[in-house]
Amino acid sequence: MQFEIRGKLDGISKEEIRAIFHACDVVLQYHNVRPSKSTIIVKITKRDLGYTKTHVRAVGRAHIDECIIEISKEKHEFSELVTIGLHEMIHIYFDFPDYEEKLTSTLTARLKPDVVRIANILVENTYQRAGFIAHTKISYKPKGKDFYDSLQYHHDHEQSKGAKYRYKGLPNIFADLKVNQ
Repeated sequence: MQFEIRGKLDGISKEEIRAIFHACDVVLQYHNVRPSKSTIIVKITKRDLGYTKTHVRAVGRAHIDECIIEISKEKHEFSELVTIGLHEMIHIYFDFPDYEEKLTSTLTARLKPDVVRIANILVENTYQRAGFIAHTKISYKPKGKDFYDSLQYHHDHEQSKGAKYRYKGLPNIFADLKVNQ
């Protein structure tokens, strides 16, 4: 998914905005939910976004057919921007019926903790990863014959917590049987 981010928010970096929207996309696409287009435009706007169904001033608006999200250029905190962004992304990724705000806001509440964790990981070392990727053109070429870098197999990282989903083979049903020989 590509995001075209237009505009800036006070107090939140462009990298954080990108991380939030990419994290929303990762969570939704992981569960096989996709938008109708491959690019979503995120506009930070001074324009009045009108009112919500509950008659409060809107801070975000999704234009579903165009895959455009508008966010008011108010002072937002990171957590609030995650809520707004995820809420509007859900509108674009799903086609909910007339009672869509209850569904959208409940799903936003449920998915937000995971989106925040992923966004924080993405934004944490943005420029270090950018440097690693940039160096593929100059620093990582072998000085001689091509070979596999054994550093790719290091174990200095977090382990998966998804062990219960791994295939472990068939259980040994005979392990506890005592056989007389």
